[in-house]
Amino acid sequence: MGTTWCKAIVLDPDGDELSLARIATPWKRVPTGAEVDLEELAGAALGAAREAVEATTGKVVAIGVTSMAETGALLDAQGQPVAPGIAWFDRRGEEQAERLAADLPTFTRHTGLPASRTCTVAKHRWLWEKGELTGTPARWLNVAEWIVRTLGGEEVAELSLASRTGYLDLHDRDWWPLAADWAQAPTGFLPRPVIAGTPAGRCAEGLHPRATGAVLTVAGHDHLCAAVGAGAVRPGDLLDSCGTAEALVRALEPPLPEGIVEAAVELGLTVGWHVLWQRLALLGGFESGRVLEGLDLESPQGRAEVTRLAGRAAELKLAIEQIAGPSHRLVVAGGWSLHPVVASVKLEVLGRFERGLHAEAGARGAAVLGGVASRVPAAESV
Repeated sequence: MGTTWCKAIVLDPDGDELSLARIATPWKRVPTGAEVDLEELAGAALGAAREAVEATTGKVVAIGVTSMAETGALLDAQGQPVAPGIAWFDRRGEEQAERLAADLPTFTRHTGLPASRTCTVAKHRWLWEKGELTGTPARWLNVAEWIVRTLGGEEVAELSLASRTGYLDLHDRDWWPLAADWAQAPTGFLPRPVIAGTPAGRCAEGLHPRATGAVLTVAGHDHLCAAVGAGAVRPGDLLDSCGTAEALVRALEPPLPEGIVEAAVELGLTVGWHVLWQRLALLGGFESGRVLEGLDLESPQGRAEVTRLAGRAAELKLAIEQIAGPSHRLVVAGGWSLHPVVASVKLEVLGRFERGLHAEAGARGAAVLGGVASRVPAAESV
């Protein structure tokens, strides 16, 4: 469930791709950025998944769902949305983020994030204060968690997505009461945190007859899930995930030295839980694909913009290596990595890299983690 497309991929037990489908993410543009009707978003997800399944013949044994972070569903006690999903790049929450930094000075140490408008907690405080709700909020689900619930699964909070909200205490791997209090979140607002690949119920009827009963799992934050899909999971691997937003991701083994979280954030990075077992994720992100849309990348102006963005990626690579040490292997994946101008400039600026074998690394990683949830042997070995 990406910023631009809702994509579905079907893999066989050996990991070979059988089909791929995609439907545009149904954003509504607003003056501050964008928002989405959550029922329409679920419809797009099911539509893409249904199209991908219909292009195959076998029984679906597992479904993993990965998504963009920070965006999600505010639900009432009956499970109905009480606000649209606000885009992660929307400008709402700027003032609230400034107060968050002042009111909770240890925010970064606890959450691994800067206090910014991107954080879910700032967006929620904006909604409370502006009265932009159609009911009483009782539960929060990130996008992938909302889609799993729509498919008939359990309400869970996956750790890598929870790490982007500002509600999770990085060190306890549980919700931070001070952040929940600051956002005026009600009791029971946040479901139990689990790692990606944890079974979360079974698919109900309605998606496709051959998918009914499939094991469901939340496969986590799309950039981190892409590390699984691209095979960038070994110690020292650095992933450059090139989508609407671009992210450089490196896995770290906990525990981290004292003060390293604050140092990472000071360098423009974030620290959160990875979709990989018992690993943290050091992540540097920025808008890239969204900036390049509509540009002629063959023109001098277009190539200059690609070069500028590649320079930003190089800065974040250096910052990550200041925290984690030299990277042994750079893997570049995502739709924009297939553009010849983008690829050539990255080679010039970042140096030698391996291209991810699969264009849709995030969707592939979600399918693999679905296999983990159902104990498909090929997925388990990954």
